[in-house]
Amino acid sequence: VGVCLEGAVIVLACIIFSAFSSSSTPTLDTSITTVTMIWKYIGTSAGLSPWFADRVENFDKTFNFYWGKTEHRVAHLIAQRNGVYVKFRWDDENQNTYFEMRIAYNELTREHTLEVTDFADKNEVDDQKDLWDSQIENLRRQSGM
Repeated sequence: VGVCLEGAVIVLACIIFSAFSSSSTPTLDTSITTVTMIWKYIGTSAGLSPWFADRVENFDKTFNFYWGKTEHRVAHLIAQRNGVYVKFRWDDENQNTYFEMRIAYNELTREHTLEVTDFADKNEVDDQKDLWDSQIENLRRQSGM
């Protein structure tokens, strides 16, 4: 039985907002710009490829992820709401598991966060958290956030 791994909640809003607020080009709505920027990296195969995998190809709802010359995994897009979340299921894992990347907005702090939900076996939780930390760091480097 897997454990739902919801500890990888990443706050990107402050970094993104400060990048836009320091820009000399005015923006009409920073929250829309923030969502658009984050969505570009999580909601498209072109956006996923620079930080999540070396190469990503999709055909309809099937995504092929490639790392290096030999590692390849297939995931199916099982749910999506444009600008809000994507949910994938790995082809080679339990049908009750998935990984999801969701853009959430906190009205109190007025920040957007990227929330990652994933599943791992109890003995792999720390490794999975480390992997997501590494992936999010790749996202930050690739996006300049």
